[in-house]
Amino acid sequence: MLWTPACAGVTHPMKNWIASLSGLTSLGLSLIACATFQASPTPTLTPTLIPPSPTAPPSPTPTEVKSENGTVNQVAWSPDGGLLAVAGSEGIYLYVAETLEKLTALDSGAVSVAFSPDGQILAMAQAETVELWDVSAVLQTGELKLQRKLIGESQINQITFSPDGQTLAAASEDTRVHVWDVTTGDPVRALEGLTGPVTSVAFSPDGRSLAAGAITDCAANVVFMIWNVDDGQVLPTWGGAPSTVMSVAFNPNGQQLALGGIYGLQLIDSHTLEAWDLPGHTASITSIAYSPDGKLLASGSEDQTIGLWDTQSQENLHLLEGHTDAVTSVAFSPDGEELASGSYDGTVQFWEAETGKILRALAIYGGWPQPERTCG
Repeated sequence: MLWTPACAGVTHPMKNWIASLSGLTSLGLSLIACATFQASPTPTLTPTLIPPSPTAPPSPTPTEVKSENGTVNQVAWSPDGGLLAVAGSEGIYLYVAETLEKLTALDSGAVSVAFSPDGQILAMAQAETVELWDVSAVLQTGELKLQRKLIGESQINQITFSPDGQTLAAASEDTRVHVWDVTTGDPVRALEGLTGPVTSVAFSPDGRSLAAGAITDCAANVVFMIWNVDDGQVLPTWGGAPSTVMSVAFNPNGQQLALGGIYGLQLIDSHTLEAWDLPGHTASITSIAYSPDGKLLASGSEDQTIGLWDTQSQENLHLLEGHTDAVTSVAFSPDGEELASGSYDGTVQFWEAETGKILRALAIYGGWPQPERTCG
């Protein structure tokens, strides 16, 4: 299938989102209609409307910690499940996950947060910089200690640690993935080949491969790649990636990869490269995450819902409703029992993964009035 570039001169909202952390008015979730497939096209799929889970009760009244208007950009659990970090447009917030007691906050907004695998470091990305904070004593003292800053070459959209915690990768606006040594802070390499701003990055479970997705630039269109981490060589992929990839994730079992973007959601067999489309959402997929056991996949969408999928049967188990604006982030708790979701509406909501029931909600902001998204 081919999308006609109806708005070829439009600057993608992602650029505006990153450009000013003091007023993040667009997360880059409105995906422009300037797209072609990377190679072999896959058939057009008409989204199937999936009814909300009948087990999901009305949303609870959020825990009130509101401040000024803002958006939730990403949520992350600590590896032991004890802490929850929230990257917001007006600050970084750290909570006790079970009680939602706020431990501390940083006043500068961020687009991405990630815990190191040992849970000792919280990384946050803002503009061209990644800050590494020691969180080992935060439960006792409520204080964070800045370890070092990693300075990039362009605005950063997402960050992630390698499984061994030795390196950190950043999806960057300059079409590259930048990799640093966490211990020394030295750059390791910059991975090249994508042709648009990089939106998402993920390490394979064994840490040997790194996948990334990007936004189409309406001219060239290489929006998904996988590299060998050791030497930076590009690894083979298949030819049916969506025209804009907003999120990538590896199944923890190493057998599967998921992509979310403008055309929806895809699962790919890591060995055969066979791909399956998962219709159901009615707007772009903005965030995806596997459960720790790899049996479930969560998908957050601009349609304000969250999908829960069986990764073996590709069956939709639940469509979770509760947010009032685009979902920006989904993350399973380390024990796999809960799913946290962040949104443009300024809230973080918590869901029971097995049943899809909403458990509690955290209102960090009152939401951010979104500009009309047009390609005029």
